[in-house]
Amino acid sequence: MPNQLVREVRPHDHDARKTSARISVVVHAHDETLKAGILTALQYSTDIELLPAVDATRAHVSLVVAHQVDQRLLTLLHPFRHGRTRVGLVLGVVGTVMLPSLLGYGVVAMLPRAGASQEQLTHMVTAIARGERQISGAQPLPSTPTAVPSGKPAALYGAPLTPREVSLLQLAAEGFNTEEIAQKMSYSTRTVKNVLKHVTERFHLRNRTHAVAWAVRQGLI
Repeated sequence: MPNQLVREVRPHDHDARKTSARISVVVHAHDETLKAGILTALQYSTDIELLPAVDATRAHVSLVVAHQVDQRLLTLLHPFRHGRTRVGLVLGVVGTVMLPSLLGYGVVAMLPRAGASQEQLTHMVTAIARGERQISGAQPLPSTPTAVPSGKPAALYGAPLTPREVSLLQLAAEGFNTEEIAQKMSYSTRTVKNVLKHVTERFHLRNRTHAVAWAVRQGLI
């Protein structure tokens, strides 16, 4: 009898150790059909523990599923801008031009939805959890953001501002004029004007006031 109990307990202990080593994942999507498809593909993976959205803060990896890169996707990604969770995208329509600009949202990898099999998804999640960016079978992302393509709305691409641009816009939002901003930042007035001008031109904004309002709406300042 004691020996029999040992034999019965050991598999249970092994399963517990295996469960504790699994990668916790939360799947996010506006489209519940898309979300259900990814959950179905991952539910039998022995390497992954699927968590409900309410437990998102303790997930190792977040998978965000969408048809394409648009404002709805950026809304989904916004909570990850300053979080610790690493994000993988599963997209229906893939456009490599805009992907580098999503780095500011914690995105480190992308997989076309057409190739989102259990094997591909598990590989991507495992690689993300290990801290990798270059992922076999998924779209690799560079380590730094790139500029927004000319003529395209900045909000669509989610391109981040530089630390200097954020600082200047924050001071402008507080009502400081060019000379006061220059003094506080130890810049010349020409530098302040050029930086703000570059922001308005890069993001296709009308003027400094518009730039401040846009940055506030985007949660950038």
